[in-house]
Amino acid sequence: MLDLSEVSFVRPQSLVAIAIALEVAVRSGAAVSVVEPRSMDVVNYLSRAHLPEILDQLEVAHNFGPVRERDLGLSIVELTRFNGNDGVVSLADSAYSFALQQGSRPARALHTAVCEAGENVTVHAGIQHGYLVAQYYPQNGTFNFALADSGVGFYERLRGSGATDVAHALNMAGQAGISSTGDSTRGLGLSSIRDHLLRLGGTMTLASRDQQRTYDSTHTDGYRSTNTGLIVGSLVYGSFSAT
Repeated sequence: MLDLSEVSFVRPQSLVAIAIALEVAVRSGAAVSVVEPRSMDVVNYLSRAHLPEILDQLEVAHNFGPVRERDLGLSIVELTRFNGNDGVVSLADSAYSFALQQGSRPARALHTAVCEAGENVTVHAGIQHGYLVAQYYPQNGTFNFALADSGVGFYERLRGSGATDVAHALNMAGQAGISSTGDSTRGLGLSSIRDHLLRLGGTMTLASRDQQRTYDSTHTDGYRSTNTGLIVGSLVYGSFSAT
């Protein structure tokens, strides 16, 4: 059982992390259920973000009511599952149209991030699908996005390329030209997202298991930290200004 009753605040990275954790549990054959938050604000947000629809697709028992499509003042690309490269491209195009309301610059940035992070899943994760959420926060004029998969994770991907543990794998994953395929012309996707977001004054974080590595304007080579929760598979999230 996943108990969300005490959750008081949710970001895009939390949503995709929930999706992949539940997917892994379902794949194991376990009977899985979700308890909704006590906070109605959080319930409404999760419903607006289409978490209940994903739960239904995964056949996870839950006590969320019908999805409320009323305007909550949110500007969001709802929690969406993509499948294969065609699914990545389609979702990236949708993300571009979503962000274009704030201008072509953020639209290109979000499109690039979804394309590159999505391709990273389909090529390296050992599965062909993942989940995306993107949101615009008008209060501070920033976009947040998160993309995750329940595949093998960064360490398993890069162990054959010399990764010694999860933290080392995350460091390697952010470097240009390092790829689990051994092809030096690949391994550019995540580093290109990082470079693009840093040019916009943004941030990028790679996470797996209990480790994460964050890149920002003062830590262009990244810095290591730990997660409060265990991330199965891999997760990429970032933020950048719309201006």
